[in-house]
Amino acid sequence: RKMTSFTYPFQSLFTGGDVMHSRGENRTSFDPVKLVNDFFSGGIDQKRRILLGEMNQKSELEKFVEELGSVSFTKVRRYYGQFLNIYDEWRFRKLRGEISGDEIPEDILIKLFMIKSHVAYDEARERAIRPLRKFLNTLISKIITGKDLENARVLFEALVGFAKGKLRR
Repeated sequence: RKMTSFTYPFQSLFTGGDVMHSRGENRTSFDPVKLVNDFFSGGIDQKRRILLGEMNQKSELEKFVEELGSVSFTKVRRYYGQFLNIYDEWRFRKLRGEISGDEIPEDILIKLFMIKSHVAYDEARERAIRPLRKFLNTLISKIITGKDLENARVLFEALVGFAKGKLRR
């Protein structure tokens, strides 16, 4: 009899590679930290691959969203709403001339960091959101400049778009 190993739900999300599952099949996994890091460090072709995928294939982000499975769309949308309010405040203040160049004021960064604490609180109540927490923590940690904030908004918005039909309400 062939001995197979047991894996926990979502274990593949944390390994960043292929994992042998209890039924013996390989599944591609998506490490949320790597996904965000690749998006921020890559050029336009890398961003396109992460957001749109290759010809006739799902994007890496869409595959990651599918692995979020039991996370509710409402939670994802709530975090995105918080993020978008902060982003809009930054843009408004920039348009009014209160912010110069590509800087992000400390009070806006603190508000972004608070999203991390909200996600951590929810994770303590619902373990299934751990991959989403890793994604958001990495995303927010990458934000140093206004350009980073713009990139984060695009990636987060794409995640919400893919999540709409795939996650439970």
